[in-house]
Amino acid sequence: MMQNKDRWVSLLMAANGVLFMSTYLALGVYNRLSADDFHYMHMTRELGVWDAMVFYYQNWNPRWSSTLLLNTVLGHYVEGVSLVFFYFLTMFLGCAAVVVLLWSLMLRLGLRITSSEFAVMPMFAMAALFHVSIGTGDTWFWLSSMSMYLWGLIAVVLGFGLLLRERLSALQHVLVAIL
Repeated sequence: MMQNKDRWVSLLMAANGVLFMSTYLALGVYNRLSADDFHYMHMTRELGVWDAMVFYYQNWNPRWSSTLLLNTVLGHYVEGVSLVFFYFLTMFLGCAAVVVLLWSLMLRLGLRITSSEFAVMPMFAMAALFHVSIGTGDTWFWLSSMSMYLWGLIAVVLGFGLLLRERLSALQHVLVAIL
């Protein structure tokens, strides 16, 4: 009886995750740049990706890595393609970060997670994060806020996942330092 209930819970979690991701990516197709995105785009086109990042760092925004990421996207912006790609990349990196965290928790704490649960949890975690986020419209749909806040949170999750490992490779040490 318990296995049947667990199977239904996993199925519902998977359905929730797939429904969320497909809806989120579909909304990315119809989303447009807004507010600060246009200012960042103008400065990126005027100064270039790197110099616009330096300008913002020195005059307004100390988040240089987020600004560099945003400027890179806006510097190569293609209507109808860039936002969908950025949304897809956000989902992919978010799920990958959760996978690293889950794997590290399994190894460190000896947790037992079935392969079906392991496949479902990253999508469900991203859906749950979406629903508990303050300012969902800003954080998940506004390009400049997404690179500043959501990607920072993804970096924290990935960093914790790596730090929970007992041993890190040289590449993983560099990744933790960057994060």
